[in-house]
Amino acid sequence: MNPLQTVIYASALALTSCAQQPKALPSSQAPSATTPTQTSNQKPAASSHSLLRRWLQGEFNNNAFVVQQKDEAQKTATGLPENPVEPLHARITLFDGSKLGPNWLLLSLSPAATPDLARSVRFYKLSELAGELKMVGYQLADSQSSPIPNPSQLMQLTLTDLRAEPADCAISWRFLASSQGFAADAPPSHCQSLFGPAARLMLSAQSIEILGASTAQVTDRFEKARRFGVWAQISRGLKSPMPTGKYSVVKGVTLHNQRGRTALLMDDGAASGFALELTEKRDENKGAKNLNLRLINEQTGEVEAESWADAKTEALGLNLSWIRISVSAQSAEN
Repeated sequence: MNPLQTVIYASALALTSCAQQPKALPSSQAPSATTPTQTSNQKPAASSHSLLRRWLQGEFNNNAFVVQQKDEAQKTATGLPENPVEPLHARITLFDGSKLGPNWLLLSLSPAATPDLARSVRFYKLSELAGELKMVGYQLADSQSSPIPNPSQLMQLTLTDLRAEPADCAISWRFLASSQGFAADAPPSHCQSLFGPAARLMLSAQSIEILGASTAQVTDRFEKARRFGVWAQISRGLKSPMPTGKYSVVKGVTLHNQRGRTALLMDDGAASGFALELTEKRDENKGAKNLNLRLINEQTGEVEAESWADAKTEALGLNLSWIRISVSAQSAEN
């Protein structure tokens, strides 16, 4: 059996999307009036190619847009979003040292609730020719193979392992001086782009936006996620005061800041019955972003305790009589 058929590896993900196009909503971070078809293509101070590489890499999540849709729906008669977007989590990984050569991207997509279980993958070759930045799409040649290659297999991939998508389906990026971001027009109707058919894209340092028929409207938005490492001490008596030495230590666990969630396990692997959730939220009154850490009772769903900090904070925590928690931002690789 081809090893690509047997390995599920969750360290790199794909941005693809539902075929159904959601209803466009006004964006609190809408792109500027300069659109993908009306641009000022002045180059940024840094190389366009290196900047595009850096901004594309990382984890992305559309939780903030899902929440925005629900909030907008509260102003309607039904109170329900029309064509709501699916909560999704994506990773984009750059790999340069494989047999394929430099400037390859692995993109994968998963349900937001299970971010380590990718359900689709796509490869892109990034190139620059005459000032134009293009991403040519590829899929695994074996159509039955959906798992993501592990790092060792990734380095051994060759073009014979991949199937090229039509040349006219390539994504062409250009830098917009007015918005200090990149834009890509929708591909032809027979193509698939990062987020499905006929989608315009806007890329900034912090997000990827999918645009509808009107480029002033955003139909989905993936915010770049930050990873936080978790450290905790949990009383073995659970919700009883913590006697000296009688506690379980949790470490080596991470979660992201776009409603990332992880169950807390005791050091013997037993469930503690509690989970941590970390979410970046926008203050509706002041417009500022905050970071919210919650300790959740998995049986009742109730929030046992929570703490708040500025969205750019490097660490925050909780300290109760029976549990102590600290989460710290991990250094970004991009």
